[in-house]
Amino acid sequence: MKIIDKYILKSYLPLLLMTFLICWFIVLMQFLWKYVDELVGKGLSTLVIGQTVFYAAMNLVPLALPLGILLASLMFFGQIGERLELLAMKASGLPLYRIMAPLFVTTSLLAVGLLYFQNTYMITSQVKMWTLLYSARYAKPELEIPEGVFYNGIPGYSIYVGKRDMAHPGRMLNIMLYDNKEGNEKTRIIRADSGRIIADASQTFLTWKLYKGQSFENMTTPSSPLDERPTTFAKERFSYKEIVILFDTSFKMQDEGEMKSRFVGKNLSQLEYAIDTVTRSIDSIRRDASEQMMSIQDQQTYSYELPSRLDTSQQAQKDRKRILSAETSEQIDIDSLMNMRTLGDSLNRYRQAASSLLQMRNESESRLYIDKEAFFDYRTNRMEWHKKFTFPVACLVFFFIGAPLGAIIRKGGLGMPIIASVVFFIIYYIIDTFGHNMISSEQMGVVSGMWISSFVLAPVGIFLTWQATRDSASLNMEAYIVFFRKLFGTARVRKLEVRELILEEINYTQALEHTLSLKERISELRNSDWISKKWLVKRLLFSSWLLSPSESLMQELFEQLEALISELRNSRERMIIAKLQDMPILERQLVPMSITNNLPLKSKPLLLKLSNIIFIITLLPLWILSIRRRAYLRDIKQTEKLLNEIETEIRKAISKGC
Repeated sequence: MKIIDKYILKSYLPLLLMTFLICWFIVLMQFLWKYVDELVGKGLSTLVIGQTVFYAAMNLVPLALPLGILLASLMFFGQIGERLELLAMKASGLPLYRIMAPLFVTTSLLAVGLLYFQNTYMITSQVKMWTLLYSARYAKPELEIPEGVFYNGIPGYSIYVGKRDMAHPGRMLNIMLYDNKEGNEKTRIIRADSGRIIADASQTFLTWKLYKGQSFENMTTPSSPLDERPTTFAKERFSYKEIVILFDTSFKMQDEGEMKSRFVGKNLSQLEYAIDTVTRSIDSIRRDASEQMMSIQDQQTYSYELPSRLDTSQQAQKDRKRILSAETSEQIDIDSLMNMRTLGDSLNRYRQAASSLLQMRNESESRLYIDKEAFFDYRTNRMEWHKKFTFPVACLVFFFIGAPLGAIIRKGGLGMPIIASVVFFIIYYIIDTFGHNMISSEQMGVVSGMWISSFVLAPVGIFLTWQATRDSASLNMEAYIVFFRKLFGTARVRKLEVRELILEEINYTQALEHTLSLKERISELRNSDWISKKWLVKRLLFSSWLLSPSESLMQELFEQLEALISELRNSRERMIIAKLQDMPILERQLVPMSITNNLPLKSKPLLLKLSNIIFIITLLPLWILSIRRRAYLRDIKQTEKLLNEIETEIRKAISKGC
């Protein structure tokens, strides 16, 4: 390993560790925010919560590592670009891909390690995490009772809570209990204005404390629905009532076997075996469904028992041919149903047809449900198989986005790199979520949905790497900032310093004459018609917005102002230098980037016609000109004000005899 490679890795690895830990912490907080209701307020021990958080953190490593690589590569190349180390490396003959080589090898090793981690250790963490979450979900069910709907989480009871009293924690209002342990015929109904539910210390039973309510219970059940004898019932009103319900609310760890049998508990080989098994099962289900539907159709069509269409034996083929032959087939006219001997015969045929259609529909729905269940297992297992590869590939994709982008923007620290990283990761996350949703709705295949985010961002990484290796300025933000400043006439800062050594003294009398002449030119320019709004519209409409002799006035004003500033820079008066620093840099022309100035005369009329077409299609030229006009008027107004102040300072200098 060369010294340059050691230096790059020594600078990059601590940065990668820091960004990975930051991203890991962020995604872990997002997970806790999502599942906080499953953990908080359940009376869970610190050990159980700690185990859940630990296994969740292990499960979130594949999500945090690509984001950490993106941020670290952006920060690293941004820092060495900002410190001109990247420029020094390129000047010594090292191309960008050679600088990226050791980091690419490191990222590839991390991707392979992530694949191994997902296929081994993360399976255990997934099984334990989801088992803990499902176990915590059934602890302390009183905190799980929702408002405004019936809750059936306690066996034998249906519970309704109108709302919770926020002023008194634990107090519930408008309570209704249906005790149907003895069956629906002997249901006991209890209503109360308010109440609380409390678990005992051993958490083996629940106690309802109810206030101001009534209960209703049937003492006998009718022998039959036609029994008209009154039913004996008991009705009770109470101001306070306690009801004890046997229910174990303590935290109990669920069996991990269920999770291990699902897709979260399988490695690549087990997933491949499950996919093959489910594929064969789907083929068998669909083949059986097809045979069953054909059999039903044949039974309804032929009076003879037709052999199965899947039976390819010679005897079955002969029997089918005999039954379907013209001698045994009977041509039935649909209109013959209307010519039956009696109305009852017609109704019977209609009932038989409706019953047959209903049977086929029920059979189709049943088969479709079984097929969807099997295909759901196939889809989840196949998605998990691809998921183990998408995150390692995402590490490489994000590296090829972050490294060249950092070399282009050349900004280190946590400012611009974090913004760029968040933008790309949000794009990746949105596309990935879109792919998962499309797979779940069966509108996209598993392969396309799982890899769509990588397919979209991989060309971006290739393009950025290509631009960075060419040292292209097309993605240089500073170039775009300068372009838009010129386009919209944004004010630029003038930088002047007081000269310690002056070789030629200034002639203030001559400078005063130049100042007065410049003020007259500004006054003439402000009072002219060609700077007005009406002139802008005319210039756009009459094919002359790209060509105007009036641009020479702005050019002359610019040259005179710069000549005056160059003359006054030799002044020893600091106040004059301060006023010159505040002097705006005037534009030479109102129309930006006038491309007709360098064209031959024969080409200008055609271009002027095209300008009319552009104006008709869009008002963008008028909008740009109006912005530049306002900016230019602001600048010449400030220039006129500063010239008045400079005139005063020059007169003071003349009076001193300078």
